Amino acid sequence: MKLTALVRTAGACGLPFVLLVAGAIEFDTEIGDDAAMRSACLPRLFVAVFGACVCLQVIAAESDAGRDIAANCATCHHGERSTGAAIPGLAGVEKATIIERVREFRDGTRPSTIMRQLANGYTDAQIEAAASYLAAQKR
Repeated sequence: MKLTALVRTAGACGLPFVLLVAGAIEFDTEIGDDAAMRSACLPRLFVAVFGACVCLQVIAAESDAGRDIAANCATCHHGERSTGAAIPGLAGVEKATIIERVREFRDGTRPSTIMRQLANGYTDAQIEAAASYLAAQKR
């Protein structure tokens, strides 16, 4: 019963830990031979540690996605730009404004020279991630 609750709350990234706990519970009922127990738990421990490392990389990749996409924007939209400049700076601009403008470029409702081609390469989720990152930056 305890293991079932653990499986429900662990999620995909917690799976290696669930396997390790399940293995430990399995060995509790046997008369323990220390060497046999260690050799049986070692592979499960390896799987658990490896799984944790993979999960941390996925979490880190997701948190850096907005920054990485916004780096492409910074090629042209960098530094201190005056309001109304042909290529405005994007740092500190409201998230909703950035999302709206990029979608307008992508949909062809806002005139542009290059922005339509660039905006076509991003999904809504990527646009929102970049907009969140840019909005959080100081002007």
